[in-house]
Order: sequence, then C-alpha cells, then structure tokens
Amino acid sequence: MPFSMIAAAGEGKRYGRRGRCKAADYASECIGRNDFSLLDAMTHETLQEIVCSLGYPAAGNPTQYVMEKCFEAAGCDWRCLTLEVELGDFAEALRGTRALGFLGVSVGTPFLKEAVALLDEKTPVVEIGGIVNCVSIREGKLFGENTEAAAVAKTLGDVTEKRIVIAGAGSRGRAIAAQLAAMSPQKMTILAAADEPGQSLAHRLHEDFSVETAYELAEKPLPLSDVDIVIQTGDAEETLLFDPATITKEMTIVDLAITPSNALGDAVLSTEATLHDGLTIAAQVHALNYRIWTGNEADVAMIRETLEEYLGI
Repeated sequence: MPFSMIAAAGEGKRYGRRGRCKAADYASECIGRNDFSLLDAMTHETLQEIVCSLGYPAAGNPTQYVMEKCFEAAGCDWRCLTLEVELGDFAEALRGTRALGFLGVSVGTPFLKEAVALLDEKTPVVEIGGIVNCVSIREGKLFGENTEAAAVAKTLGDVTEKRIVIAGAGSRGRAIAAQLAAMSPQKMTILAAADEPGQSLAHRLHEDFSVETAYELAEKPLPLSDVDIVIQTGDAEETLLFDPATITKEMTIVDLAITPSNALGDAVLSTEATLHDGLTIAAQVHALNYRIWTGNEADVAMIRETLEEYLGI
C-alpha cells in the first residue's frame, strides 16, 4: 500500500473527519511506536478532504489551481474541484456539497448574493454587504464569510484613527465598509453613485459601530481631502467616483481591480502614494479561505506568484 495512503488513513484516525496537513508525520510516529495497524489503515474511511469552487461560467477561475498549490506545499491530502453550476441550480448545488461531505466552497459569480439566504450562519459583514464568497461546512451547517472584506482589512492592518473613503456603496463596498468600521477608524466617508444606497450604509455604520460617517453623492469625480485611506471598490472600466489628481503621497489606495484603471494607476505612480492592488487582495483572499478550511496558514507570497502565473500577469 503506498505510504501516502497509509499516512492519510492514520492521520484521520487521530484527528477525525476534518483532518490536518501532517499525515506523514503521524504515520511515522505510529510506526515508531509499533502500534500502527496496516489493516486499520486499509479499512478506515477515506479521508481525502474536498473543497470546491462554484460559479458560472467556471472557466478562468484560479481557485482550484491556487488551492492545489497550497495543498501540495503543505503536504495536505486535500483536493479542490472547479464546478460549473447552471443558473437556477445553485441552491441545489450548494446543498449538494454539504451532502457529499465537502469542507468548503468558494462562491463565484453570479451566486454571491444568492448564497447568503442558504447559509445557516453568517458574519455581520456578510449580512451588511449582502454577499458571501467563502463557505465552510462544519457539523452539517453552512457558515458564510466575506474574505474579500477581511483581506482588505488584513492588508491595511491597524486603521485606528484613520480617515477612510469607500468609493462605491455596492455589495463589495458595503462589506468592506462594515469590516473596517468594526476596527475603530476616525471617520468613514461613503462615496456613492446615484443608484447606490450610500446614505443608508453610512447611517447603519454609525448606528452599528459608533463610528463617525459621512455620505457624498458622486455625480462627478469628487476631490479627496483630509483622507488617509481610499478603497476603490469598482472594476477597472468603471468611472472613478473621486478625482485621482487629488491623491497625495501620504494616502494609501486599495484598488480591488486586478488590472487597475490607467487613470488611477498613473495618479498613484506620479504621487508615490502607497498602492495595494487587486492581486494583493486576491492573494490574501485565497490565503484566508485556505486557513478557514484547513486551519493552517498559507504562504501569501507563493499564492500571489501562483495567481500571476495563472493569469499571465
């Protein structure tokens, strides 16, 4: 019997269904004590853990490629699958992952909103943002988190007493605003387009987190002043809600777009402001998903390199 199979079986016996990423170490330990039963290993339940990505279309999603690299680096006997779900079938598909014993799901477009109603438990960030991208399955229940918002928070670090502008009050902006509002910033300003619920978001952040908030309707790009951090939540092709010419070198800019807009990128470059690009955030998202599912830390630098390789950047 191949050693990897023996190790996986022995690991599960000690650590239970969820398992850990040190199967080989445990097998060696058992063999050293002469109490490792080959028959027990052969008859024990299959313990190869599975997580997956659900989306439509599924092509081009790097989750499987990134996770398999992480599992390989950690010596985990885990697998990640990419599954395409037809529109209208998502609820059945998500429940199916629970029935099949999967441990986690990366929720892709266009199902980020639909998934929220299917959760057994969710974080306040998911509730306020109205979208979920990471689901963990424990004891038959679906737990939902927004790891994009958490990734932005982790990248920024301490935002206490910082003045933050959230450019965009859509689902992504709402989730990130909720995540950062819980971290005691000095002030949060919501810039919103006419079709976005920015005023209600600012009110809720003030009520829920006792943080000073402001709302500005961005009918045209607004100038930035008295600002420490700007979060650009829209895609690269969307019109900026703030004037990039008013960025200063003291500011920190977070741009969620994998490929930043030329206007924003040029402005940041010319001012020498600090930029955290979409690839940085995406790497943190995958690292957080990995930790939620496995309980272990991932190499964020390795994940970023893997994303660059997959995306051809």
